[in-house]
Amino acid sequence: EILSGQLAQIDDWTRTQYGYEIPAIPKWIEPWESLNSALTEQFPFHLISPHPRWRTHSIFNNIPWLRETFTQEVTLNAADARRLGVETGDTVELFNDRGRVVVPVYVTERCMPGVAVLHEGAWMDLDSDGVDRSGNP
Repeated sequence: EILSGQLAQIDDWTRTQYGYEIPAIPKWIEPWESLNSALTEQFPFHLISPHPRWRTHSIFNNIPWLRETFTQEVTLNAADARRLGVETGDTVELFNDRGRVVVPVYVTERCMPGVAVLHEGAWMDLDSDGVDRSGNP
């Protein structure tokens, strides 16, 4: 029984306003961008952008001593870093079909292979080529 008038009117859950199936009974649906996607051949890393503890979204990004203390950097797994020939402190360019960002690297075993971690909330700072120099995912 459906207790929502709006939900009761949806007769085909494969045609929703969102453009993808929303099943009446929850089930796993593979995301269109994931580590299992065909896009990993072209873009091998899955970027996640968690909230940093030193900012609330972009609030406090304009405080110089916070930016100096907590560098905006991408975290990579040590095996991935070895394969790419990068070490902690090196500067790398992250890119996909939507944009580019240049940031220093922090290498650790605490990050899953194939995943890049870049905290959200950095203020965008585009150079003349459209590359973000501030680390805004």
